[in-house]
Amino acid sequence: MFAIQEKTNLLVILLTNSDKSVIPMFATKITNKIFTIVVPFILLLEDWEYCLKLANLFYNVFKPNMHNFSNIFIILTITDIIVMFDFAKVIGYSFTNCIFRGLVLNKVYKVYVLRDFRIYIRSI
Repeated sequence: MFAIQEKTNLLVILLTNSDKSVIPMFATKITNKIFTIVVPFILLLEDWEYCLKLANLFYNVFKPNMHNFSNIFIILTITDIIVMFDFAKVIGYSFTNCIFRGLVLNKVYKVYVLRDFRIYIRSI
């Protein structure tokens, strides 16, 4: 309840095939704010695209040199992109303008050990 009211952060850890993907889909509908879904591989990004199309939800895939999210509330990206300055800049802009709500890390457990990611996190 507090997470819906934006009074606390929420960490959800569920088993494989437990329909975790509905959480950001539902959350973006009730908050009207941006959720970014980060996956480690293109194939997982394509799986998300398939699920979002089935749910009739609009989304965008973050690409380098994007300047904003253009009123799309679900943004998909891969871990290679989140270490880029362009991504941090757009997230910062969206957060400052109170339209960014959450970052969903889907199957990215290996990201935290990558040197580029650790350097990026220290620079924020």
